[in-house]
Amino acid sequence: MPEPLAKICELWHQDEISQWRGRTCGEVLDELIGDPKLRAVLLAQRANYGGMTPSRSSFGIHAVMMHHYFNGGYYPIGGAEVFANSLIPVIERAGGTIKLRAGVRELLVEDGHVAGTRLEHGTEIRAPRVFSDAGARNTVGMLPSAMRESEWAREILSLAPSVCHFGLYLGLEGDIRANGASPSNHWIYESWNTK
Repeated sequence: MPEPLAKICELWHQDEISQWRGRTCGEVLDELIGDPKLRAVLLAQRANYGGMTPSRSSFGIHAVMMHHYFNGGYYPIGGAEVFANSLIPVIERAGGTIKLRAGVRELLVEDGHVAGTRLEHGTEIRAPRVFSDAGARNTVGMLPSAMRESEWAREILSLAPSVCHFGLYLGLEGDIRANGASPSNHWIYESWNTK
């Protein structure tokens, strides 16, 4: 929403927002849910955002992720590749270029703004806008050393990598319901312990 409207909305809902902002999943669920098995069920999908323990994971991120599933999860026919295949022509029509398997060694910064990238083999690519999906820590790690010494950069660089998970995704053909299956996710853990 437009910035002025967002500010009004934030002021209007300030009490509700402050009740949940900055709290961990552990804090919120310990306050609201007494049954440890129900708590475990409500936390089962935390692997979607890194699988951190409830004492370290953001309740806000968890709530947003859970809300995504309320009407069912969706996956594109043809797999995630469909997104790239649909976006590539749009990017190229706008004058952009797609580089595959081109590792970025560092971000080029001019006048306090990222002006491009230097690839592992030394090629420089200049652009008016640079987007990174490497994660905050990895992205900040590619900034010039002087910028990495700033307070905000040191804070981001101090973040530890989150816990990973192993995901197995099966694509089945035919009528899965006739064979006793359903189109649902199954999160399997060794115990009810979420700590």
